[in-house]
Parts: sequence; structure tokens; C-alpha cells
Amino acid sequence: MLTSNDFMRLGILNDGDEVKVPKNKLAKLMYYLDCVFSILDCPGLDFYRNYKNYHNLTTRQTNEVLVMCARFEPSLMKNYHLFIQDKDLLPMGFGNHFYDIEDNRVPYSVRRNVLIGGRDFKVLQVMACNQAWIDENYNEPMALFASAWCCFCCDQKCRDNCCKCCNKSCKCCWITICILFWIFIALLIYFAIN
Repeated sequence: MLTSNDFMRLGILNDGDEVKVPKNKLAKLMYYLDCVFSILDCPGLDFYRNYKNYHNLTTRQTNEVLVMCARFEPSLMKNYHLFIQDKDLLPMGFGNHFYDIEDNRVPYSVRRNVLIGGRDFKVLQVMACNQAWIDENYNEPMALFASAWCCFCCDQKCRDNCCKCCNKSCKCCWITICILFWIFIALLIYFAIN
């Protein structure tokens, strides 16, 4: 794990602005993706970053956000040392902070490129964060959505083992999960081709 001394030695410079994220679980997941896509060069994925307009998303788009969050989950980002949990790197009162890598030497634990879902991404920055930030912007919202997947057939939430709007059993939830799986596979293929 990199420490604050490693950052000073390797020439990783401080970067970042304070943002205000709406108090909504979907907005928090989109903010999480915005942070991930600030770390990685991900052209064409700006739709997932627009957390201030989370309320404009359809059910299908919400599910796409969930699939993208699952694809770039925190443990993967930590394994690549793109998320670094070090309280000494965080400014007072912040849960996350970005650092640009401007040194020509490549530190052994921070790669210049990472392979995720069959696609090679250029690493632009690293992010220092604490567990509370990960819990607030990823773990808690994902847990909420996992317990209430949106139903494709009616744009409503499944409640009490059935969709109240269409009185279908939770088979529609399984259909939703299958559709999400195939969306995920399609995204993998798309990123592998491009």
C-alpha cells in the first residue's frame, strides 16, 4: 500500500475540488462512477457521471448504472491501487481526494494501464478515500438497490415478493436479473471490441 511519503517521493500531486452530491442513493452511485471515471480514461461514458440529474433516469438507465457500478466495484479499484485508503492523504473533513500522477517513473504498485472487463484503461489519477466514503457512495446504495431491483415490465419497484402494479410474481425480478446479466455481457463485448 502506498503511504503519503510514497506520494511525495513519487511526484504524485494533489488534485480535486469539493462537490455537493444530492442525498439520493442513485445520485451517490453515479457520483461514485464519476470518481472512477476521473481516475480512468473512459471516453463515451459521461452519461453515468451526471449525478446531479439522477432523477431523469429511466428504470433501464438506472439498471445500467448498477451494472457499471458492479463492474468497477471498490475491491477491484483497491486491488489496482487506484483507491488508496490512507487517512494521511485526505484533507481535513474530506472522505476522498484525487492525486494526479505526473512522474515519469511508474511506481510498482500503481499501473499506468489496467485491464477491466477485457478493456484496457489508461490510469489518469489515483484517489485517496476512507471506508466511510466507500460505504456512503457505494456499499449502502448498492445494498438498497440489491434489495429492491427495479422491474422492467412496469418501471415500479418489486415489493413483498410481487410487483404491485402488475401483480406478477417475482419471476419478473429474475427476468430483470437475467436482463442485467446480458446487459453486462453486452458491455463487456462492446468494451472488448472498442
